[in-house]
Amino acid sequence: MKLRLFTLLVVVTVAQLGSPLHSQPDARTPRFQPAGNPGPLSVIPGGSAEFQLNVFIPENNHIYVGHVDIRSFNIVTEFSTEEAGWAVEVKEGPDGVVKDLDYILAGRGMNAAAGRYTLQIFETLGRSANNSVQALSIKIRTQMCNSRTNVCYRPAELTQTIPVRLSGARREISHRSVGRIEWANGYDAALAKARQTGQNIFVLITAPSWCGYCQMLERDVMSKDAVATVLNNKFVSLQVLDSSPDLRRFDFDGYPTMLVANASGEVINEINGRSESRFLAAVRPYEQNPGSTTTNNTEETASERFECTGTVTGRFEHRSDGWVQVVAGQAPQPYTENRRDQNFVVLQNSSTRVFYALPLRSGPGYVYENGGWQSRFQARPIE
Repeated sequence: MKLRLFTLLVVVTVAQLGSPLHSQPDARTPRFQPAGNPGPLSVIPGGSAEFQLNVFIPENNHIYVGHVDIRSFNIVTEFSTEEAGWAVEVKEGPDGVVKDLDYILAGRGMNAAAGRYTLQIFETLGRSANNSVQALSIKIRTQMCNSRTNVCYRPAELTQTIPVRLSGARREISHRSVGRIEWANGYDAALAKARQTGQNIFVLITAPSWCGYCQMLERDVMSKDAVATVLNNKFVSLQVLDSSPDLRRFDFDGYPTMLVANASGEVINEINGRSESRFLAAVRPYEQNPGSTTTNNTEETASERFECTGTVTGRFEHRSDGWVQVVAGQAPQPYTENRRDQNFVVLQNSSTRVFYALPLRSGPGYVYENGGWQSRFQARPIE
């Protein structure tokens, strides 16, 4: 696969309450529009509602709907909202076909839909209904490429609005267990254990008795054996319910919220992983074995380390201020984390702009050169 040439930045902002969705047409961006005319979406407090978007793509162009391999820099179409008390997820996306390292959706012209997304809007604070219509801002990040030349345009960010109405009463949900995760008995107990073990604290702020988004997280992530294994062995885990007095200790804007805190109780980062694989990739930098003397808040210590042999030597270390490559007799070289999944973490040299793909389990490492990924070294994680 050749490295893409980025040629255009498109930002479209539309904020019209009277119509469900609007997109400003552009020859180099796809168009998203609702299937039918659903009008304002009615959502109960803590509940959700679905809506569908058709995507129109010019002929001889395509967008990305998934990656075949982590070693791709192309942008998969994603949906999000930054408005407090709301969340959006893709429930079902269009089918794609394999092209190079990605799944693509090919254009059929601007008069025929290339595919359809089914999205789910969640209310995440359980607020009282007021029946007024709110303009909910949805961000759509996408990237379109010319299928003939294989040249991609710079990613486009479309800001659009969905009218929603908060109506009805909050419903109690019969929820099931979140699997075999060993939760600490309150904040103080979690803090004491973290200080004893030297591990970070994973915090899940949730309201499973009424929050549909929390239920989805339980079903898709927290009930998985692989997730429980990591949380039970590499973290001290704390579940904070909406009825817990520990809730006042955290700053958050909706349920569920996932945080990582250090052994002093200071929040290090918020975790955004709504699937098993994304969650495991997101928490990996903060894993610690019991009895570890390393922490995540000093330059001299590292939360992740990889030993490399071959044409790339030395160690890659993930420190509090970013990644560095450490080679004996040389000054540490800074790197930035480009992306990761359950198989690789991709780093970029901050000065030379060279990319490296490090395997999260021992195996070949890759360097991006001559327009493609080349296996040039071996790497193994250091516990």
